[in-house]
Amino acid sequence: MAVWSQSQLRRTLGIALTVLLLLFGWSQAGRRVASAVLRPFSSLGRGCSRWFGLVRERVVPNYERVAQYEHADEMLQQAEMLAAAGRQAMEENAQLRELLKVGAPAEWRSVPAAVVMREPATWNWQFQINRGEADGVALGNPVMFGHFLVGRVTEVTQHGATVSTLLSADCRFGVYVKDQQDVMWPGIFQGGEHAIIDYLDKRTAVTTGAAVFTSGMGDTMPYGLPVCTLAPNSQGECVELVNGARACANVAFPRSFQHISFVMIFVRK
Repeated sequence: MAVWSQSQLRRTLGIALTVLLLLFGWSQAGRRVASAVLRPFSSLGRGCSRWFGLVRERVVPNYERVAQYEHADEMLQQAEMLAAAGRQAMEENAQLRELLKVGAPAEWRSVPAAVVMREPATWNWQFQINRGEADGVALGNPVMFGHFLVGRVTEVTQHGATVSTLLSADCRFGVYVKDQQDVMWPGIFQGGEHAIIDYLDKRTAVTTGAAVFTSGMGDTMPYGLPVCTLAPNSQGECVELVNGARACANVAFPRSFQHISFVMIFVRK
């Protein structure tokens, strides 16, 4: 009598099961038998799939989210450093003002005015307004038309004043030029038919269209009033060296000076 080994027995049972599945697979009963046999394996596969999904969502790190968190944390640290530097600068500025016996920075208020007279010969250079000393207007006060500076008060009476526009050589004041990295380069605005920003640092790195703002130096006008933008010269360059010691730049004004009817004057409170 032949004795079957375990391997032969498993092989025989597997062949028999396969034959039975093939024989009954064509009938409804066979399909039910096959489904009953394979159902545990199908359930096991679905369970493994769900388990691996949970592992992927909860265990495997989300590198994109981690990178976003790290970038946000880095930006927060930079903001905190800038805020700390700003507070330190304000404290040092207050100490310096106290040592030099300099008063607090001036506070400003705006006074609306109407243009009441313009001379044809100096149409773009000067105009008269209906506000004067009685309204708090003083020499040097900045004058705005819309969102941009258009000139300064150069003569004042009790109830009127003369404004010299940025196209007049009488207009001269401190400014900052803002580059693409938000670095502020100090300079001097010199008005005229060909107005320029003079006495810039020779290392000034700015491009055409860079914004120019008032510096507020000397407390003669508020800080940050928009003035103009930089424009290329005849060679297409924005900044040119002067005697190798300093730099200057041409400017372009955002609007015409020919149709100014109402203006806003910044006067001290």
